[in-house]
Amino acid sequence: MFFLSGALFAVLCAPARADVGPPRLSPAAGKPGQLVMGRGSSGMPVLMIPAWLAPRRYSCRGGAVCEPSSVGAPSRLPWIRLGRMSGRVLPVTFGTIRFRVPRVAPGRYKVFVYCEPCYRGRRGSLLTDDRIFRVVRAGSDGKGVPRRPARRGPCARPLPPSAR
Repeated sequence: MFFLSGALFAVLCAPARADVGPPRLSPAAGKPGQLVMGRGSSGMPVLMIPAWLAPRRYSCRGGAVCEPSSVGAPSRLPWIRLGRMSGRVLPVTFGTIRFRVPRVAPGRYKVFVYCEPCYRGRRGSLLTDDRIFRVVRAGSDGKGVPRRPARRGPCARPLPPSAR
């Protein structure tokens, strides 16, 4: 009976561990104050950090790849807390998140979830993937290119009255 329970536990938990990761956000770029929604691993805190400052995976224990970790979800700058996925952490299911894009500098950001049960001990894993969330300027169309009137060359300007 014990063996069967252990095997069942392993089967149920294996897919859940593989599904843990940051939410898929829609839209993938936003202006400060814009509403963004996402779907991902339930119950976990969701954080954002400028991409160039984001911690990376590293080699550990005989060539394995380990995720960065933290004691508690990071709460100091440059980390920005976006909220928490709906639902409970265990068992891992799908949750949703809704947040407004924070008022931060335009640029490329990585989105992480803090997964406490994904790491042994008091620490938790900081999980991300290769997707980038872009914060764009308020006057932008969401593609990172500000909307501006077309520039006219010197030939397109009317001549001043004194030059006529």
